[in-house]
Amino acid sequence: MSAIRKVLVVDDDPVVGKSFDRVLSGKGYAVITASSGQEALNKLEAEDYDVVYTDIKMPGMSGLEMAEQVKAGGTDIAAVEAQAMQALRARGWKPDYMTVRRRADLQPPGAGDPLVALGAARLGTTRLIDNLEF
Repeated sequence: MSAIRKVLVVDDDPVVGKSFDRVLSGKGYAVITASSGQEALNKLEAEDYDVVYTDIKMPGMSGLEMAEQVKAGGTDIAAVEAQAMQALRARGWKPDYMTVRRRADLQPPGAGDPLVALGAARLGTTRLIDNLEF
């Protein structure tokens, strides 16, 4: 049995969300609707979605503006790496490798994922490896 996929439909016309629900609900999708860009941003902050469909022209925030805000609100991976490097240096390490991955499955991160930074350093011929959770 596969997990239910969540689709967020952002449109000021409620008929659009109902149409998505009618077509997708029987195919293993949960359709969640938002009637504005701000409502969608709030829902995206609260939980993850597999797909987001958005109308472009809406009163207030357009779909493009909403997409830009979602993109801008992503995790700054470079900042996480820098913070992890500082933490390892504070432990006396001289790290020569750093990568940031999702904590759950060590895949490259997406926005909102719990993160782990994996660092490595040499101590003579020994390779030290440590991780820091964010």
